[in-house]
Amino acid sequence: MNIKIGAIDCFDGNAVHGGLLPMFICLQEGGDCYPADDWVDNAEVVVGWWTQSVIDLIKGGEGQGICFMEGGYDIDLKYKSEVFYLDSEDGEISWIVSKEGVINALVGAYEKLIEIYKKIGVDNPVGFYKSIELLKSQL
Repeated sequence: MNIKIGAIDCFDGNAVHGGLLPMFICLQEGGDCYPADDWVDNAEVVVGWWTQSVIDLIKGGEGQGICFMEGGYDIDLKYKSEVFYLDSEDGEISWIVSKEGVINALVGAYEKLIEIYKKIGVDNPVGFYKSIELLKSQL
């Protein structure tokens, strides 16, 4: 699994308001993108939500699933025996991904966010490095 994140060229450091910067973001598995390759959302917020849900599930909690801020694209997220099961409510995806695959996708997403924010002059606005450390500690 991969979390694809891309900057929108028209934004710069002055466009960041309250830490929110719209970006292209989607989940990828094989050749599939969800919800779409050109989906725009607040990537740092949803990646933070996804991280909390994944950590909660690993620690035996119920998790919150995976959702996007913009639109009704919700994914039921289950965890059992070192494997995550992702099933979208609209039936578009049904993926089985290893714990390592999910964690590496989230770490990669944070690394991409760091890269994008540095390019526009914002250095680690919400503690991405701490989130990376937390995720890696679960491997």
